[in-house]
Amino acid sequence: RLNELTPLAVQDLRRWADDIGFVLDQLDTLNQDAGLLAGALDLQRVGVMGFSKGGAAAGQFCVTDTRCKAGINLTGFMYGDIVDIDLQVPFFFVNEEELWCPDCYPNNLIFKQADSDAYQMKIRGARHSDFVYFPVERGSLQSAGDKPAINGERMILILNEYSLAFFNKHLKGMTSTLLDGPSADFPEVDFLSNLAVP
Repeated sequence: RLNELTPLAVQDLRRWADDIGFVLDQLDTLNQDAGLLAGALDLQRVGVMGFSKGGAAAGQFCVTDTRCKAGINLTGFMYGDIVDIDLQVPFFFVNEEELWCPDCYPNNLIFKQADSDAYQMKIRGARHSDFVYFPVERGSLQSAGDKPAINGERMILILNEYSLAFFNKHLKGMTSTLLDGPSADFPEVDFLSNLAVP
């Protein structure tokens, strides 16, 4: 229904995904030329990650371009073609804790319909701006009523550890117990995997 109500937003999201494809086209050209990057890029193992609308664009790209082998959406609400096309590649939804609904997972339906390994987690105390703007130096970009509740260094550690574990597993074949379920090392993380769903 959201797609039907906002056709221009869907068109714009498709354009963002096309931009990702364009960048990969250019990297492929550089990889084949005789220049500095010749043969240096492994474009058979492409992971895509984005924040907010960029996270939605990562999902859009991963359901419309077979070059995507794994994707991460950092606290972006999904819309676009992913609503109608189930994920065929591993995908990770990383969520903030919504003040209005602390137990909600906004992309839960897409997570459940994935035909691939899918994960989602919520970082308790994290707000939207904690994912990129000022996780360490708080201040000017905090939304009204969007009080920080998680330590900035801790937020960066969580994002780094989980993102690296995900891409290492699904692009390099490296195992990680971090993706097996909830971790005692990260009690502020609520973690779900469709691999654990019967």
